[in-house]
Order: sequence, then C-alpha cells, then structure tokens
Amino acid sequence: MAVQKLVLLAVVAACIFAITGAQNATQQCLNLDASPVLERFVDHVPVMRRINLTRTSSSRPLIIRAFKVQRKLHRDLPPTTVYAFGRTSAQASVPGPTLVAFKNKRAFVRWSNNITDANHLLAVDPTLDRAQPRVGVPLVVHLHGGETAPPYDGHPDAWITNGGERGPNFTTNVFRYDNAQPSTLLWYHDHSFGYTRLSVAAGLAGLYHIIGNDDPSWLPGSLRENSDGSQNPFIHDLVLQDRQFFPNGSINYPTLGWSFTVSVHPNWCPDYFGDTMLVNGMIWPYLNVSRGVHRFRFLNAGNSRFFILNLDHPSLAFFKIGSDGGLLTTPVRQPTLNLGPSERADVLIDFSSLRVGENVTIRNTATSGFEAGNGNNQSVFMFRVTSFPPSNAMLPSNTIDPAMANLTVAETILATTGFNISAANVTGVRRRQFVISFNPTVGTIFSDANRTFRSPVTEIVPLYTNEIWEFVNTFTNGDHPIHIHLINFFALDQQNYDVANFIRGACSVNTPFLDPTSCFTGNPLPPDVDHFGWKDTALVRANLVTRFFVPFRPREATRFAFDPTISPGYVWHCHLLEHEDNEMMRPLLFTN
Repeated sequence: MAVQKLVLLAVVAACIFAITGAQNATQQCLNLDASPVLERFVDHVPVMRRINLTRTSSSRPLIIRAFKVQRKLHRDLPPTTVYAFGRTSAQASVPGPTLVAFKNKRAFVRWSNNITDANHLLAVDPTLDRAQPRVGVPLVVHLHGGETAPPYDGHPDAWITNGGERGPNFTTNVFRYDNAQPSTLLWYHDHSFGYTRLSVAAGLAGLYHIIGNDDPSWLPGSLRENSDGSQNPFIHDLVLQDRQFFPNGSINYPTLGWSFTVSVHPNWCPDYFGDTMLVNGMIWPYLNVSRGVHRFRFLNAGNSRFFILNLDHPSLAFFKIGSDGGLLTTPVRQPTLNLGPSERADVLIDFSSLRVGENVTIRNTATSGFEAGNGNNQSVFMFRVTSFPPSNAMLPSNTIDPAMANLTVAETILATTGFNISAANVTGVRRRQFVISFNPTVGTIFSDANRTFRSPVTEIVPLYTNEIWEFVNTFTNGDHPIHIHLINFFALDQQNYDVANFIRGACSVNTPFLDPTSCFTGNPLPPDVDHFGWKDTALVRANLVTRFFVPFRPREATRFAFDPTISPGYVWHCHLLEHEDNEMMRPLLFTN
C-alpha cells in the first residue's frame, strides 16, 4: 500500500511537472533547462506605445506605474508573467512605453510602484548586499544616459515599495528631466540596489527619446524625426534582449548559484544568457521594410548578452550615424555592429538592391571571448522586403572606412564627435586606474581593487575638469561594459598586456611599452569602430588596458543647470547586471 502511494505521488508529481513546465524546479546557473522549441519569424516586431512628455509639469507629472501582468511574447508560448511599465495595467508592456521628450524642454515623470508581490518574481540571493524592505519589491528608475540632478538619477538606495517602504536615499518619486542634451535615444530601467538584474530580466525597462533639431543636413526628410514626436514609419527603435522560458511561458532565471561561488552566494549567477532572442518583447520576430533606406536605433537591453549583429546578405551593411550620446559628425560604414549591454547605435540600412519578397536575417555571431556565451550564429530577427512605397532616402556620400587606418586617435575622435582632443587635453590631467578582478574567496567581481559599493568613496571629482580613467582588465575571457552616470565620454585607446605576469606582480602597467619593467606587449591601439562617438557605456576588453577620456561637464553648456554635488550623488558600474548587483558598482561624487 505504501509503495502504491509512493507510485501515485510520483505520477502526480510528474503530471504537475509536465503541466507547470518545471518552473519551480532548481535551475543551475549557466546550465538552465532549454526553452521550448518555437517557430521563428511568425510574429511582427511590436511598435512600442509612445508618450509625449511636452505637457508635463511638477504639479501634473506623467504617471508611469510598474505592474505585475501577463503578456504574450510568442504566438505559440503561453502568456508570460512579467513586471511591466505603463500608465495602466492594461497598457503596461515589455519593454515599457517609449517616453518622447524634446530638447531643452523640461519634463516630469512620477514613477509609481504598483507591484504588490511580497517577494520578487525571480530568486533573490539573501547573501548579497542589497535593498532590504521588510516586504515587497523595491523600485527606483534610472534614466540611462541622462544629464539628471542627483535626486532624480535613480540612485540604487532611493527605492520605494508598493507599501511605502523607502530606501535610505529616497527623496521623491517625481523625477525632473531637463533634456538639455543632444538628441539621442536613452533608456530607463529599475536600478534598485541588488535587484537590477532581476527586475530588468522581469521586464522593467523602456526607451526614452530626446528629439531636437540635430539631424545632419545630408539626412533626407524621410529619415528625420517627426517634429511632434509621432512615429516615423522609416525609423525603427529596436530593443534587443534574451531570455530563457519554461513550457508554461514563465521566465527561467537561475535559482541555484554558480558552481564556483555557490557556497558563498547560493542564488547569484555571474551571467544570464537566455537561449531565446527578443526584439521589442517579441521572440524571434520579423519586420517589414520597403526597398529603400531605413533608420534603426538599436538598444542592447540584455542582462549579460553581447551582440555582434550580422546581415546575412552580401550587399547590405550598417551605416552608423549615432552612438549612445547622439549623432556622429561623420557616418561610419560597418559590416557588423557590436553592442555590449546598454550600448545603443543609430544606423541606416539600404534595402534598395533587394527584391520584394526577399528576407534578410539579423544574426548574432558573438563568441565567449566577447563575453557573449552561446552566440553560435544565433538568429535574432528577420527583415521582410515588402512592396509598400520606398523612402526617398539616399545614403551619405561621406562614409568613411571602419578601420580609419590612416587617422590618429585624436583625428578619429575629432572626426566622429567634433571634440578636439589635443595633446593639451590629455597631458596634465588626472589619471585614475582601476583593476577589474575576481575574488573567489568572497565570490565577487570587483571594478576597483576589491572595493565594494559601501567602501569609502574614492572617485570625488572636481566639476568641469577632464580625467583619464584607465581600466586594467585581468579577465582573459570577459569584457565589461562600464557605465558612468551623468556624463558622456569617449574611448581613448586600448593596449595589450601580460595578464599573468601582472597578476603575479612581475611587471607594471605604469611604465611604457619597451621599458624592462612594463607589462605591455605592444603600443596603444585606437579604439574599436564600435566605440566611435560620445559614449555613456563602453567596453573594457579582456586582456587589455582600456583608457577613457572623461570630461565632467554637460554636452551642450558650460555649466549644469542643477547642482551635481548634492546628495545622494551618482554611481559608476559595470553594466553586466549580474556583476553590478554583486559589488561591481562604486559611488561617484562631485565637488565645486
């Protein structure tokens, strides 16, 4: 009888397992159960709802709420439970609505936490330093790339729950955005301390677009922004992400930590790589395009996933016209487009040579050396060439070679940003050096010599000065996208060095190449083509020392219109969200 009961229980358990898709089963970090097989290119790329911020004010802010909802992410996958931004629960979407702001026009948004869960949708690691509300899911929104005053920047400790619990640096959830910066595509996402990876994976992210009169004269009217902020059918905003799913549609995120650190951090995983690609919240979709030139603004909103985008048609290429911080001075022709997490690119693609009915697949060919994990020439989405009227766009005639082999670093920066980085800019400025390392004893990746987020502040910067930040990446197979809040910067150069001897202390990265004590194995190299232009996030490559030129000033004024020195200050961090949530983040303060 006892045996029969055990058999019956086993059968019931097996049935529950089959019905639920094993969403409660233990999922090992970097070894998740595969997602169900789904047919590709059966759903159209969604166009995200656009909300104009023109009429907002401090007394009448736009209210954007975070909800727990269910959404269909593929024709054949059951609805997925997500956290989503929207004005109402019915309108909430993943990604959230695109907020449309206008250059130099102040806007106000009230971020409301309507998530009533007692605990987060995804597994919280109790050993991480993090927001610790008594009950509920913390939320604070960061406008990534925004020139924003400290109270409105989304400091990790400025969170609030649905029940009203507040983080130690909470001041308000009505945020003021001055939009006093070049036209560009920004994005917003939850930034709660120790929860960012979970909340972004659950869906709390969206686009924020600043529109101005910055488009270059050679750009045809069909590829310019509509002055009222409405959707231009030849401009496409595309949010790239990856996820893993159970058969019942729920998100598969690790519940058991990394084998090397599980004894220290039972749930934390250093990277989250999903086997399913999403564009604007839809799995492996397609996008109809006409036989002409279209403009695409890409955002990599993945937790850890890197993208090396390829067009599987020999006649097509990417003509990059903008980066994180806005338009390039000179467009760049690229056969591939590399995007680390949170990086953006504004590109043109000319479909004029294709026939109606042809299909073009965008593929990701990133390998583990690009910290991509399981790239394997994975398809992302498909273009379908249709017969609706073509644009009248013409590609710019002044495109330049992507290698820029004949230009110096200074000339490259001037060509793509308009900023003259002469020797006078570089010599005599403060240099800060950061060593990126992994400490297995505490199971943590550090951006700066084992300093945690709570360690004493070391980056206290005088406003309106220039600095060079130098990152020594001791990882031999891992790139790190570094994001600095408030300002834009650009990649200066990168240099190969002997990682093993550096770790042993047998050589130095503070002496030049050819010095007998030097770790460097060659002279500095120009930045990669993907780092051209103004950046708010840029990659620190494996096995390299990478240098950023960092001007701590606004892009389009001599002074900020607010006081950046006030509490709670800012942060800088790795934008691999699993790294950021486990101490790869540091405070950043300014002085007058």
